[in-house]
Amino acid sequence: MSFPDMLTALGNKAIDAAWEVEPFVAIGNSRGFAQTMATAGEFFPNAIGVVMVIGPQFAADQPEAARRYMTAYLRAVRDYYRAFVTNDDPAAREQITQALIKHTPVKDPALYPLLGWSGVDPNGGLDERLLDEMQDYLLRKGTIREKTDSTRIVDHSYVNYAVDRLGRYPQ
Repeated sequence: MSFPDMLTALGNKAIDAAWEVEPFVAIGNSRGFAQTMATAGEFFPNAIGVVMVIGPQFAADQPEAARRYMTAYLRAVRDYYRAFVTNDDPAAREQITQALIKHTPVKDPALYPLLGWSGVDPNGGLDERLLDEMQDYLLRKGTIREKTDSTRIVDHSYVNYAVDRLGRYPQ
Protein backbone atom coordinates (compact mmCIF):
# COMPACT_ATOMS: atom_id res chain seq x y z
CA MET A 1 0.00 0.00 0.00
CA SER A 2 1.39 3.43 -0.88
CA PHE A 3 1.96 6.08 1.77
CA PRO A 4 -0.92 8.30 0.53
CA ASP A 5 -3.21 5.25 0.48
CA MET A 6 -2.22 4.42 4.07
CA LEU A 7 -3.23 7.92 5.12
CA THR A 8 -6.61 7.56 3.42
CA ALA A 9 -7.11 4.11 4.95
CA LEU A 10 -6.30 5.46 8.42
CA GLY A 11 -8.73 8.33 7.87
CA ASN A 12 -11.62 6.09 6.84
CA LYS A 13 -10.72 3.48 9.51
CA ALA A 14 -9.98 0.73 6.98
CA ILE A 15 -6.73 0.07 8.85
CA ASP A 16 -5.71 0.62 12.45
CA ALA A 17 -1.98 1.26 12.07
CA ALA A 18 0.62 2.09 9.43
CA TRP A 19 4.32 2.84 9.04
CA GLU A 20 4.08 6.34 7.54
CA VAL A 21 6.49 9.02 6.35
CA GLU A 22 6.28 12.79 6.25
CA PRO A 23 4.27 14.76 5.31
CA PHE A 24 1.61 12.09 5.84
CA VAL A 25 2.49 11.70 9.53
CA ALA A 26 1.94 15.41 10.16
CA ILE A 27 -1.29 15.43 8.10
CA GLY A 28 -2.77 12.48 9.99
CA ASN A 29 -1.74 13.88 13.37
CA SER A 30 -2.99 17.41 12.60
CA ARG A 31 -6.35 16.17 11.33
CA GLY A 32 -6.82 13.99 14.40
CA PHE A 33 -7.30 10.60 12.76
CA ALA A 34 -3.79 9.35 13.48
CA GLN A 35 -1.35 9.60 16.35
CA THR A 36 2.37 8.92 16.22
CA MET A 37 3.16 5.91 18.39
CA ALA A 38 6.93 5.88 17.83
CA THR A 39 9.44 7.32 15.41
CA ALA A 40 11.88 5.35 13.30
CA GLY A 41 14.67 6.61 15.57
CA GLU A 42 12.93 5.04 18.55
CA PHE A 43 12.69 1.68 16.79
CA PHE A 44 16.17 1.86 15.29
CA PRO A 45 18.39 4.21 17.35
CA ASN A 46 21.10 5.81 15.20
CA ALA A 47 19.40 4.57 12.05
CA ILE A 48 20.47 6.25 8.86
CA GLY A 49 17.59 8.37 7.59
CA VAL A 50 19.06 9.99 4.50
CA VAL A 51 21.63 8.64 2.08
CA MET A 52 22.76 10.31 -1.12
CA VAL A 53 23.28 7.93 -4.02
CA ILE A 54 24.87 8.45 -7.40
CA GLY A 55 24.78 6.38 -10.55
CA PRO A 56 28.15 4.81 -11.39
CA GLN A 57 27.99 6.03 -14.99
CA PHE A 58 27.36 9.63 -13.92
CA ALA A 59 30.17 9.40 -11.37
CA ALA A 60 32.56 8.10 -14.02
CA ASP A 61 31.51 10.50 -16.79
CA GLN A 62 31.01 13.69 -14.76
CA PRO A 63 32.96 13.50 -11.50
CA GLU A 64 33.24 17.29 -11.18
CA ALA A 65 29.46 17.70 -11.50
CA ALA A 66 29.00 15.02 -8.83
CA ARG A 67 31.40 16.83 -6.49
CA ARG A 68 29.65 20.17 -7.09
CA TYR A 69 26.27 18.56 -6.48
CA MET A 70 27.45 17.16 -3.14
CA THR A 71 28.83 20.56 -2.17
CA ALA A 72 25.50 22.25 -2.96
CA TYR A 73 23.60 19.52 -1.11
CA LEU A 74 25.77 19.82 1.98
CA ARG A 75 25.41 23.62 1.92
CA ALA A 76 21.62 23.16 1.85
CA VAL A 77 21.78 20.60 4.69
CA ARG A 78 23.62 23.16 6.79
CA ASP A 79 21.08 25.87 6.00
CA TYR A 80 18.32 23.47 7.03
CA TYR A 81 20.25 22.44 10.14
CA ARG A 82 20.74 26.05 11.29
CA ALA A 83 17.08 26.89 10.59
CA PHE A 84 15.27 23.80 11.90
CA VAL A 85 17.60 21.88 14.23
CA THR A 86 19.76 24.36 16.13
CA ASN A 87 17.51 27.39 15.44
CA ASP A 88 20.68 29.44 14.97
CA ASP A 89 19.03 31.16 11.99
CA PRO A 90 15.27 31.49 12.64
CA ALA A 91 14.84 33.86 9.68
CA ALA A 92 16.06 31.11 7.36
CA ARG A 93 13.23 28.86 8.54
CA GLU A 94 10.67 31.04 6.76
CA GLN A 95 12.84 31.32 3.62
CA ILE A 96 13.33 27.56 3.46
CA THR A 97 9.65 26.94 4.13
CA GLN A 98 8.72 29.25 1.24
CA ALA A 99 11.17 27.46 -1.07
CA LEU A 100 9.69 24.10 -0.05
CA ILE A 101 6.17 25.36 -0.66
CA LYS A 102 7.22 26.54 -4.11
CA HIS A 103 9.13 23.40 -5.14
CA THR A 104 7.39 20.49 -3.37
CA PRO A 105 3.82 19.15 -3.28
CA VAL A 106 3.40 20.32 0.35
CA LYS A 107 1.75 23.73 -0.11
CA ASP A 108 0.28 24.33 3.37
CA PRO A 109 2.71 26.51 5.38
CA ALA A 110 0.98 25.52 8.64
CA LEU A 111 2.11 21.92 8.06
CA TYR A 112 5.85 22.65 8.06
CA PRO A 113 6.23 23.29 11.81
CA LEU A 114 4.53 19.92 12.42
CA LEU A 115 6.81 17.85 10.19
CA GLY A 116 9.28 15.50 11.79
CA TRP A 117 12.57 16.24 10.07
CA SER A 118 15.11 13.57 9.20
CA GLY A 119 18.36 13.66 11.08
CA VAL A 120 21.16 14.63 8.73
CA ASP A 121 24.81 15.15 9.64
CA PRO A 122 25.82 18.69 8.54
CA ASN A 123 29.23 17.27 7.64
CA GLY A 124 27.72 14.47 5.56
CA GLY A 125 29.04 11.74 7.83
CA LEU A 126 28.03 8.16 7.28
CA ASP A 127 29.25 5.41 9.57
CA GLU A 128 29.41 2.11 7.68
CA ARG A 129 29.07 0.25 10.98
CA LEU A 130 25.45 1.42 11.08
CA LEU A 131 24.91 -0.01 7.60
CA ASP A 132 26.41 -3.29 8.78
CA GLU A 133 24.19 -3.31 11.89
CA MET A 134 21.09 -2.69 9.78
CA GLN A 135 22.11 -5.46 7.40
CA ASP A 136 22.67 -7.81 10.36
CA TYR A 137 19.15 -7.04 11.57
CA LEU A 138 17.63 -7.57 8.11
CA LEU A 139 19.59 -10.81 7.74
CA ARG A 140 18.28 -12.09 11.11
CA LYS A 141 14.72 -11.21 10.09
CA GLY A 142 15.11 -12.94 6.71
CA THR A 143 14.54 -9.75 4.73
CA ILE A 144 17.89 -10.13 2.94
CA ARG A 145 19.85 -13.29 2.13
CA GLU A 146 23.38 -11.92 2.36
CA LYS A 147 25.22 -8.80 3.42
CA THR A 148 26.84 -6.36 1.02
CA ASP A 149 30.32 -5.13 1.85
CA SER A 150 29.62 -1.47 2.69
CA THR A 151 33.08 -0.43 1.45
CA ARG A 152 31.90 -1.45 -2.05
CA ILE A 153 28.94 0.94 -1.99
CA VAL A 154 30.08 3.90 0.13
CA ASP A 155 32.41 6.49 -1.38
CA HIS A 156 33.33 9.31 0.99
CA SER A 157 35.31 11.24 -1.64
CA TYR A 158 32.34 13.43 -2.61
CA VAL A 159 31.57 14.40 0.99
CA ASN A 160 35.27 14.92 1.70
CA TYR A 161 35.49 17.24 -1.30
CA ALA A 162 32.44 19.22 -0.09
CA VAL A 163 33.76 19.52 3.48
CA ASP A 164 37.16 20.64 2.13
CA ARG A 165 35.39 23.39 0.18
CA LEU A 166 32.93 24.43 2.90
CA GLY A 167 34.92 23.69 6.05
CA ARG A 168 33.73 21.49 8.90
CA TYR A 169 30.48 22.43 10.62
CA PRO A 170 30.42 24.19 12.96
CA GLN A 171 33.36 26.30 11.91
